[in-house]
Amino acid sequence: MISRILVPLDASERRFLAVRWAAALARRFHAEVVLLHVIGENPGPKEVLEGWDLLYDSALQKYFPDLSAKRLIVPGDPGRVILEQAARDRTDLIVMPTRGRGVVRGAVLGSLTAKILREAPCAVWTGTRAANSSQHPAPMRILCAVALAPQSEKVVRWAAEMAKHLRGALTIMHSEPQLQLPRMCRFEAEWRYDLKRLLREQLAQMQQKAGTEAAVALREGKAAAAVAGVAAELGADLLVIGRSPARVLGSLRTTAYGIVRAAPCPVLSV
Repeated sequence: MISRILVPLDASERRFLAVRWAAALARRFHAEVVLLHVIGENPGPKEVLEGWDLLYDSALQKYFPDLSAKRLIVPGDPGRVILEQAARDRTDLIVMPTRGRGVVRGAVLGSLTAKILREAPCAVWTGTRAANSSQHPAPMRILCAVALAPQSEKVVRWAAEMAKHLRGALTIMHSEPQLQLPRMCRFEAEWRYDLKRLLREQLAQMQQKAGTEAAVALREGKAAAAVAGVAAELGADLLVIGRSPARVLGSLRTTAYGIVRAAPCPVLSV
């Protein structure tokens, strides 16, 4: 499922958090890794480039001594270069920690991460809360949040494969908007019971098609808050969601972005 991993890097202190995640994943999936540093349209003095060479050569020796990995330092527009490199290498996964630009760290997706989530031809791993992760991560509790849509079967399959390779426990969840029933509605309890039964049946059918038998969690409320709440309750190490211009967990620009921002753990967007 994951044969090639691309890790875009920048000059921030968080860059090696993504490298650690990529190294852990590469070992589990026996994947090749490319560290990509885009230096902008004006590369700068030769001494600066030599400094980056030494830094990333050291990173390869430290994090990938037993893996197939290389580093690239490329001038150009970061978004364009990352997307072109991913397409050229037929990358299966892009690993990049998000960086908040608001008062609260991680509260706002960086514009580059948003662009990659929107346009990448492959799955994207973002780690908004990666600073809280262990030095050698190995997700053991995986939460997969899905909509009741045909595309979600693919998301469930990805989550199941991650759980298999990472030897983790998988939970599948779905959230529905909180509906306001008429006050003192005598049929509220029966209505909610029937709704949950119907949702569980639909999720069971989805799992049957995907070949999984994971635990199921149902919640009411806005998707981002509901998903973050369940992830916190389970102590999830990884959240798997769908991303698409079409309606998968809501539109990409709204719901999926909100989930990535609110998640208490790294998010794999398929």
